[in-house]
Amino acid sequence: MHHTGSIPIIDREPTIVDLIVEILTDAGYVAYGAPDGAGALGVLACHSPALIVLDVGWPDTRSIELIEQVRAIGLTTLPIVAMITAPDAAAPLLVAGAVACLAKPFNLDDLLACVARYVQPPAVSLHARTA
Repeated sequence: MHHTGSIPIIDREPTIVDLIVEILTDAGYVAYGAPDGAGALGVLACHSPALIVLDVGWPDTRSIELIEQVRAIGLTTLPIVAMITAPDAAAPLLVAGAVACLAKPFNLDDLLACVARYVQPPAVSLHARTA
């Protein structure tokens, strides 16, 4: 299923957020940073995101709780991609409702391929690209 809309990037490291936002923006997506789970839930109340990229660099239970909260507010089909540093962190995140886990440091092609599985980038006219 391909969703349309924006992509919040939830990571406590601003440089990682900026990098992912830049990569996704260059690929034609609308991406923005959210500093933490509480900020992300606030954003979800105002926008209709197509996918969430969630860092699990803080204790996993907070990430799992955020996934559960997103599901509890009715966003049961919203894809959530978890960025993990430890391979054993993937299983509980997938059980909680993440659709995929990507290892950090992440490969750019893997990130873009994962996002493309779930999100249709907005159509951009050739004129808009060259202007």
